[in-house]
This record gives sequence, structure tokens and C-alpha cells, in this order.
Amino acid sequence: MQSVSSRPPSSSSQTPLMSEKGGIPDAEAQTKEGGAVPPMSTRRKVYIAGAVLIVVLLIVAAVLSGVSMAKRLQDLQGSDETAHILASLGVMGSSMQGVLQASTTLASRTATVPVDASVPSSTGLYARFPELHEMLQGNRDFRSESAVEEPGLIAELAKGQKPKFAYLGCSDSRVPETTVLDANPGDVFVTRNIGNLYTMDDLSSETVFSYAVGSLGVQHIVVMAAIASAPDDVNTNMDHTRVETWIRPIRRIYATSERIEIKSFREKWSKADRIDATNVTDDVWNALVEENVKSTVERIKLDPTVQRSWAGYLSHNASTTVTNTADLPAATQNSAGSHLPLFARAAAPSSDPVELWVHGWVYDVSTGIVHDLGISAGPHGAFSGK
Repeated sequence: MQSVSSRPPSSSSQTPLMSEKGGIPDAEAQTKEGGAVPPMSTRRKVYIAGAVLIVVLLIVAAVLSGVSMAKRLQDLQGSDETAHILASLGVMGSSMQGVLQASTTLASRTATVPVDASVPSSTGLYARFPELHEMLQGNRDFRSESAVEEPGLIAELAKGQKPKFAYLGCSDSRVPETTVLDANPGDVFVTRNIGNLYTMDDLSSETVFSYAVGSLGVQHIVVMAAIASAPDDVNTNMDHTRVETWIRPIRRIYATSERIEIKSFREKWSKADRIDATNVTDDVWNALVEENVKSTVERIKLDPTVQRSWAGYLSHNASTTVTNTADLPAATQNSAGSHLPLFARAAAPSSDPVELWVHGWVYDVSTGIVHDLGISAGPHGAFSGK
């Protein structure tokens, strides 16, 4: 069989483009030949297709996200529980701004949102620990009684706090300050610890007083201890636990106090390795509690926040004279003998400064009575009157 060889294609410059029909020159093809864009590469086509696919996926994702968010918002708007959470977050936001006050908007919202005051049923955890259920029931009782006895109390507290008192007390469970002082919520700004102690390196109490004096403008700082029987594990000679480390200031009082009750007891038991509660008489223990309150008051008087407050008050009331300089504590005298606080150069606040006072009290657990130790001090020193 005779093989047929294909004719080599002629150059476009030599042979005009021919149509498939009868070899007639195709003018349209010639036009395309002269001005056509080179064919697109496969890689470029893949890139374009991929970009289009990504855009489509992003649009679909945005649509689905919008639908989901709209449904979520609709669910949130119908949830009473969420409304309470949002209200709580509003209060927390105000706290982070350093104001510790809820906005008026929050108060109005709280007044209009239904409140679920029911107590969880006594099942599960509450069945195992009924005291938890009792605590929650006590809260509901408080709310109900407040609504009757002081209808506007809770709504007013939602607007913010304006306490006149800052309080440093003992962590003793028998001495809830608002209960034994018959005070309302919002009356007392509180910090408590074992032994109602205050030291300059105690950041917690330092922060409480700084905020109470500098931001809330309290007028009184009260140190109150509890007088009761000596703890069962009292030990004035050993120092090996965290609690015993914390109460070192009290140990120093025991070791150095010249008060007759403490001194005589210390000398009597100076050679003992351990002193049990049965060895400590009530008069000795009460004397130690009172001396500790006095020591705490003295340390608070030297606190920079308190000193600045006193300096600002004295600067604002420069015309005020001290009538009894003998009562001024040595801590308030500078090198020139002038009776001004240590931080007398501190600038006075823009508003009228508060006349801040520090007081020392004790609460007798056996009688339920609070006693004033008569050691109050203000900008001009110790109070000498009644």
C-alpha cells in the first residue's frame, strides 16, 4: 500500500487562512489571526477558578454567619437569664473603670426585667449539702423582707454606693459587721482578716483603704476586734504555721507590752514552751485584743492615703487652729515641730476634702455590745473630748 505523507503546513505569511468549506479564504479568520489575544494557559485558568471559588465560599460563609447571629440575638433578647447576665456585666464594667457604681440605665433595666426568685430544688448537690439550699433561701427571704421594710433599698443600691464607713475587722464568723451594727447594705466598705491586722505590705487592706478614702470619700475608718475566749490552739511561743506567721504583730505586742495584765502573765510563763488556752485568763486575752486594736489604729494613721487625706483637709482649712496640741500624736509632727501630717505637701482634692477619722472598737461576743476604746484620731490628731 502506498503511504501518504502529509504536506507540511505553510506559513501564515505565505498562505492565507482557508475556510473549511472549499478552501475559500476566511476573512473573519484572518481578522482574528491579526488581532487575537494568545490562548490562556492552563495554570492561569486554574488560578482564576480558584479565586472565584474562594470568593463564593466567603460569601456563603458570611451569609450563614449572619443568619446564625440573627437567630442567636433573637434567642438572647427573649432570655430573662441573659438579661441578668448582661446587667451583671454592666456592673463589672463599671467596677473595672474604678467607679464601682452601676449606671442609671442598669437600674432602670433591672426594674423592668422579671426576676426569677425561686430557690433551686433540694436535689443533687443541694440534697447532699442542705446548708447551701438554706443559704439561698436566706437570700430570697432577705429580698422579700427588704421589699416590705425598705422598698427602695435594692433599687437604690443598684445605682452605686456611698458608704461613710470603711471597716477593718476580724474574720471571726460571729462578728458580721452589718449585723452587729444594724447597718444596711451600702453603709460599710469592708475588709477583714485574722486578727484585724494592718501592715504596709498588706496589699489587700492597703487597696481597700486607698479606694475607700480616695474614691468613695468615706469619713470614718473603724478597726473592730472581737473579745471572746482565747482560741483553743493559742500559742505565743512557737512560729511555724501560716496563721502564726501572719499574727507576728500580735506576738510582738505580747512580747513588749507594758500593760500590767500582759506583762505579769508574760513574766509568769516566760519559761514555758507552750501556752494553752486554758492558761490564758480572760483579762489577759482581752488586754491583748485591745492593745492590738490600738496598734492597728496607729499603723493606719501612718498610711499614705490617710496622711494625704489629712494634709488635703488641713490645707483646705488652713485657718483652723489646733486648740490642744498636747493631744497630737508624735507621728503627725514634722522636723520643724509643726503639727501637720507626714504628707503635708500633698495637694488638696479639687472638691471639699472629707474630715477623715480613724477609730478603734471592740465587740464583746459574750454580751453582743460594741465598746469604743476612745482612741479616735482625725486631721488634727487625737480626739480629746467626749
